[in-house]
Amino acid sequence: MNRHVSCLNIRISVKFLLLLVIAIILVPKLVTAKVLKVEINSREVVSTSPEHVRSGPYEVIKGIIYLEVDPNDPANQLIVDLKLAERNHRGNVEFSTEFELHKPVVMKKREWYLMV
Repeated sequence: MNRHVSCLNIRISVKFLLLLVIAIILVPKLVTAKVLKVEINSREVVSTSPEHVRSGPYEVIKGIIYLEVDPNDPANQLIVDLKLAERNHRGNVEFSTEFELHKPVVMKKREWYLMV
């Protein structure tokens, strides 16, 4: 009986992981947006902390990204109330979001990520 429960848990875990991988692959394709402008408000070098020992000091760049979406594009139908938003002269909806980019000062390390 224990072995059956264990096999069932493994099958459920594999199915969950498979669904998670499919979701990660598909989610970026669900909504499409055009970047209009990137505004950088601050840049500073952060000294090496224990979690960044391998990659060295990071530069933290903060700013605002201005985007535009087409409310008639089927890919954007997941955005709630998009049809009700004000439109620009091209018939699209503009919006912005703050971002924080952490990038190694020495880009050879290739360990960077974007937080929005």
